[in-house]
Amino acid sequence: MPQDLASFVDWLRSRERRLALSDDDLLEVFWQAHPRLRFFKSLPWGANVLDVGAGNGGLAHWKGWLKPDRADLNLYGADRNPGEFGELYLGWEKVDLDREVPKFHEVIFNGVFASHLIEYLAAPERLIEWLGERVKTGARVYLEWTSPSTLDLPNRDQLGQHGIEVLTSNCSDDREHEQAPDLAQMRRCGVQRHRERRDRSRHSWRGIVRSRRRPRFALDGILVADWFLAVHGRDQIRGYRHRGETGRE
Repeated sequence: MPQDLASFVDWLRSRERRLALSDDDLLEVFWQAHPRLRFFKSLPWGANVLDVGAGNGGLAHWKGWLKPDRADLNLYGADRNPGEFGELYLGWEKVDLDREVPKFHEVIFNGVFASHLIEYLAAPERLIEWLGERVKTGARVYLEWTSPSTLDLPNRDQLGQHGIEVLTSNCSDDREHEQAPDLAQMRRCGVQRHRERRDRSRHSWRGIVRSRRRPRFALDGILVADWFLAVHGRDQIRGYRHRGETGRE
């Protein structure tokens, strides 16, 4: 690992900025290409969208950031803490997802957004089952989580020894991570993949959730596998893209 890590660090330091863009413009270009924003901006008109594991509620700011404006979306948030921007949601529930599922009585969702949530859950099966019961037929669901392959990445301390500061690299850097589930494990939870398309930037997939209580529900989703770090310049290294797959900054 030390020899491989040294070579990797040398490669990182050799990267140079290739686009004549300001940091603000580069941020916009990055997100316009990211499946997370593309999913959000392409949701059906007037969709009821559940943001589960909503954090501080910052997703609401995406409604009016970049085009198209999506003020039509009805956002509902669920997290273990009150969201700083929870007032921007039509509803917010404080819930420990390891112990219970959200309620949102009488709300049927046709969009679900769960970005980097399930790796924090000891048993995501309950949440997946609940989603199968509460989404409308043909709903679109975005699931993004830490890939098992991140367990092979250098950890934060190793990178720090080479002067590269990151929030997290290896899955184990976040002590609250319970697991890094693979697709096989998620299929056992009820998510079943029936088509996969690969390109140089991401794995895309369509899946279905099978509920024991109701018929199956068709879901669209994107799995963004692997953590990645964005390289902004030779002396401003924030990370790296692992094995050509895109993840979360």
